[in-house]
Parts: sequence; structure tokens; C-alpha cells
Amino acid sequence: MGARGDFGRVGSGGRMPRAVIVCAAAYAIIWVACVAWYWLGIVDATSATAGSAIFAYILVTHYVALPAAAFAIGTVVGWRRNLGRVRFAVAPALAIAYALAPIVTFSISNALGLSNIAEADLMALAVGLVPVALGLAVGAVARSFSHRA
Repeated sequence: MGARGDFGRVGSGGRMPRAVIVCAAAYAIIWVACVAWYWLGIVDATSATAGSAIFAYILVTHYVALPAAAFAIGTVVGWRRNLGRVRFAVAPALAIAYALAPIVTFSISNALGLSNIAEADLMALAVGLVPVALGLAVGAVARSFSHRA
């Protein structure tokens, strides 16, 4: 049981809190935008600029956009008091979503013969887990300080 007795409760009346729905929708939009950018802006693998375009895509999506969104969502979820067990599902869900991004881009384009990019492995799960775990920790600390005030 939590301090308020809400360990198993998710919002009032068993509904998912609006903040979680908004966060999930925001991450889904960012994730779909990153995947769409790859498929709609894919560069011919034989062109002179193919390597730099893929490098820019990886930097922006896999090192900035997706981790920043996961950190922000982790912070919001960690900060909310009424989420109960939802907190336990957020980190693995976002890590899996992060790991799926290179699978639906690089792995599929490799299989189709469109590119020759290193495929995703299990390390992508760990890389996707770090920002959301840090966000959850920051949110929990913020929640503890706001509870004391």
C-alpha cells in the first residue's frame, strides 16, 4: 500500500489518468513521426549523401527525440501520485517502443535490400530504458518534495 492507499488504484473510478493518456499519445506521435521520417525521407543507399543522412536521422531520432520524450514521460509518470501500478509498466513499455523503432526502419529496409545498416539488438532495450528510468527517478524525487511542502 502506498501512503494514500493507492497501490492498486489507477485514477478515480478505475480510469486511466488524463496525464498518462496524453503522454502515451505524445510518445506515439513522436515515434510515428520518427519512423515516417525514415521511410518517407529514405536516401538511396548508393548516393554520396546516404551516410550523412542516416547519421543525422540516427542522431536526431535515437539520441534526441525519442530519449527526450521518454525522459519527459517518465518524469510526469513518476511525479503523479495517483498512478499506482502504472509506474511499473511505463519503463518496459517505452523501452520496447524505443527498440521497435530501429526494427521497423533499419531491419526492414535491410531485408528489402534498400540499405545496409546495422540492425537492432537487445542493447536497444537497455538504451531505451535509461531515459525513462531517469525520468521516473526525477519525477519521484519531485513528488516527494512536493508532498513535503
